[in-house]
Amino acid sequence: MIDTFGSDAFLHDRQSFIDRCCGAWNMQINNYYSCPTEAHEKAAEALFQLYVMYREFMSICPANKKGEFRFMFIVLSKGNLDDALGKFGKAK
Repeated sequence: MIDTFGSDAFLHDRQSFIDRCCGAWNMQINNYYSCPTEAHEKAAEALFQLYVMYREFMSICPANKKGEFRFMFIVLSKGNLDDALGKFGKAK
C-alpha cells in the first residue's frame, strides 16, 4: 500500500485506487476470499479519502516533516483507518 500512497497516479482515479487496494488485500497470506467483499470495497473507498488528503498535503509539505507520517503508515498497516486519520492530523 505504501507504494500506492507514494504516487499521485490514483489521485483522480478513485476506482483504480479501490481496485488496487482490493487486489492487494486479496494477495495477503491466509486470505480465503477469491474476490473483494463489500466490506473490502467500503474500506478501500474510505482509504481513498485518506490517500487524497495525504497526497495533497505532500505536495506542499516541507521535506523535514515528511518522516512524521511513518506513524500513520504503521497504524494503517494494522488496518485501523480511524487511528491512521488521527496520526495524519497529528503529523500535519
